[in-house]
Amino acid sequence: MQETPDVASSLCRNSGRLVIAGLHHNGTRTVDLESWNRRALDIVNAHERDLRAYVRGLREGVAAAADGRIELEPLLTHSCRSNALTTSSSPCAPDRRAS
Repeated sequence: MQETPDVASSLCRNSGRLVIAGLHHNGTRTVDLESWNRRALDIVNAHERDLRAYVRGLREGVAAAADGRIELEPLLTHSCRSNALTTSSSPCAPDRRAS
């Protein structure tokens, strides 16, 4: 969706930072490089391609949850039974605790 990067760019202040994460690959996007340059935006591509970085992030996240630095309950939107993952085409249901 082209509107998303356009709106995100417009919300950045001069000398601001635009972090691009989770932009799906379902088509070509265009950006206004002249505007980004004139406004001195820092553009950060938050997609990681290094498997070691994924593993490190997973380990750090699990450790943070285990020692209480991250509270998981407010982040839950769906729940799954572990045996349902291999027995159903749609194993996860919205979590009743999620608002």
